[in-house]
Amino acid sequence: MGEVELSCLAYVKMYLHACLFPRCSVNGLLLSSSPAGGAVCVTDCVPLLHSHLPLAPITQLALTQVDVWCAQTQQRIVGYYQANACVSDCSPTPCALKIADKIAEQCNNAVLLMIDGGKMSPDYRVPPIVMYERKDSRWTLKDKHTIMLRQWEETREIAGQLLDSGDHSLLVDFDSHLDDITRDWTNQKLNAKIAELASPANGDVTPRRVSPTAAEMIQLYGSSKYSLAAEISISTSQAPQHGSSCAVPRWLNVGQSRRFGPRSCVLHRPHSLR
Repeated sequence: MGEVELSCLAYVKMYLHACLFPRCSVNGLLLSSSPAGGAVCVTDCVPLLHSHLPLAPITQLALTQVDVWCAQTQQRIVGYYQANACVSDCSPTPCALKIADKIAEQCNNAVLLMIDGGKMSPDYRVPPIVMYERKDSRWTLKDKHTIMLRQWEETREIAGQLLDSGDHSLLVDFDSHLDDITRDWTNQKLNAKIAELASPANGDVTPRRVSPTAAEMIQLYGSSKYSLAAEISISTSQAPQHGSSCAVPRWLNVGQSRRFGPRSCVLHRPHSLR
């Protein structure tokens, strides 16, 4: 695999996803609008879950809907991202490896991206990401010099502005969509906000089509035989228990006007308390 380019839009949404749920592990899918076969250019991402990441039924549902939406918007799934709840651990979990393996079956140049929670301070000088590529049926660390995020300083500033203004709350992951189906998991409002702040040179930030209507989804699911989601079977026994302790919290330096402060040591909040 050659260079991997990460757009401003994709990075900012991943970063905000981790910031929005500072006591939880979060995950999502990496998308590309570039044709298969060439260099990987991650142009967007879809935030998925912030609770119970290893649960197969929710993951299957999310993957199916994202795949249908990608087919309608000329995009494809090229990778997976995850931020672990514990700052001292940015290694891929069994859940991350399982989903990334299935994506790799559909995409030869699939990437697995882990967010390093210990380096998420907005003034950190390099992107807080660790990227893996699949070689010889194993996920190995990718050379950081082959990962390109154009205009990093501008991208970092955009993420900080969105936190300062409170616009990070515009982000909707699939978990939140399931709580309130009127919320748009394709994040058109947030995409437009990022596009306002980003220069055209800093990756593809063009807002995508909104998610299909309920009628469209029913019609599409009736004829769809998409196999990626159906193939994923993740044991719920891998899920951490609520209240599990973490030796070191993921600290987020979110500035004087931001709302987060030191991160709690609790790995997962009960769903009823969100």
